[in-house]
Amino acid sequence: MMQTTLAVRRYTSAEIKPLLATRNDADGLINIPGPAHAHCGSRLPVIALATLAVLDLLLSLAVIRPVARLSTLADEISRSNMEVDELKITGRDEISTLAESFNRMHRSLLRAMQMLNQDPEV
Repeated sequence: MMQTTLAVRRYTSAEIKPLLATRNDADGLINIPGPAHAHCGSRLPVIALATLAVLDLLLSLAVIRPVARLSTLADEISRSNMEVDELKITGRDEISTLAESFNRMHRSLLRAMQMLNQDPEV
């Protein structure tokens, strides 16, 4: 069996400091540089704001605009304007399901109104 011997050398602080430190001659202090990632702290707020802006845009496109459109059409129908266009359905999420239900309700209401107009005795 072979044995491996490790040689461990201890360094004194006097030997290490010149490798890590730089002397600021103006005040005679020794500046020891920080970790390599110390400058990342200034980028974090910028990255966070950019992320929030992207999330806000996605939320606006995916949820707020379709719900606002649905609200506008519901308001028009409640004011007896039955000549509104159907909502466009583009996905399979909850907003699309709501739009599909709204379109079905609108068609049913149109059929009911036509039936009432054809037979005034009912």
